[in-house]
Order: sequence, then structure tokens, then C-alpha cells
Amino acid sequence: MERISEKDIVVHLPGSLPDTASTVIVLELKNELRTDSVRYVSSNIASTRLLAFDATLHGEGFAYGDGKTARYYVEGWKSKEQYLSWDFRTGALPRTTYRLNTLQGGKRGRYQLVVDGQAWQEKEVTIKKGVGEVITEEVGVLSLGADCIHEYKTGSDSKNSLMKPLEVQLINEKK
Repeated sequence: MERISEKDIVVHLPGSLPDTASTVIVLELKNELRTDSVRYVSSNIASTRLLAFDATLHGEGFAYGDGKTARYYVEGWKSKEQYLSWDFRTGALPRTTYRLNTLQGGKRGRYQLVVDGQAWQEKEVTIKKGVGEVITEEVGVLSLGADCIHEYKTGSDSKNSLMKPLEVQLINEKK
């Protein structure tokens, strides 16, 4: 085990484990375990999914889908004050570049993306497929600094928007 920052440790494991189906790893700690509730996005993982179900909902009137395939969305946009946000933390490793995708259901909507307090991009979504279909839209490339807490948020700029955000994907450009 190696401490790589104030909040992070790495547990080094052997190249092959004794039981590939089910291996238990026990860590004995001298002190009480302290955890950090902010989601960690690791630079050595190929893709991180920020699900709508995991977002912080700002405003009232939102509703959730039932969580099944293509229905794990948040809906009910009724005002410009409503938005979803995800806080996440990057590790102590160098700045990492991610391709950003959004997955949307619904019919149409216009939304704005804000990263770390900076308005980043506005997008218009029109889904021409059938009910229950999902579109994946590549939004752009995002470079995130090391050892920082970031906020990603999205909100509709129209009343009665029919878009249903499902998730945001951070795809590591180096993996």
C-alpha cells in the first residue's frame, strides 16, 4: 500500500490473483478509515459514467424514470432555475484530457453545460428516433487539472423541455 496524496492510497496487487472468480482482499488499518464522499475520477480508467440518477438535483419538479434500460433518466424541466450537477475529484496525477459524451432520451430540448463555473457549451437536442430511444452525442474535449474538485452541470433553458438526460461520459483520451 502506498500513499500518493493526502486523500489517496494505492494498493498494489500481484499480476495474477489466486482465484480469478472471487478473491477477497483484507486491509488491516492502524487507524479508523476516513472516507471522502466526492466521486473520484481516476486517470487510469478508460471511461467514467456520471449517471443522471447520481446527480444532485437543483430545483423542484424533477421525476425519475424507472431505472431500466434507456429509462434511467431525469425529467420534468419546468424552469431555467432547474439543473443537474455532479461534483467529482481528479487524482494527483497530471492533467488529463477527456472526450465528453452525453446520452439523452426524450424528444427535444436545449441545454447548457457548465464546467467548474465556466459556461462551456450550449447544445440543441432533437431526437428523431422512437420513444425509448437514446442518442449519444459527442460534446467535445475537456482537459481537467490534477488533484482538483470539479463541478459539471447541465440545465435546460426552456420551459417544458422534453429532453431526458441519462448520463455524461468522461472518456480518457489516453486509454
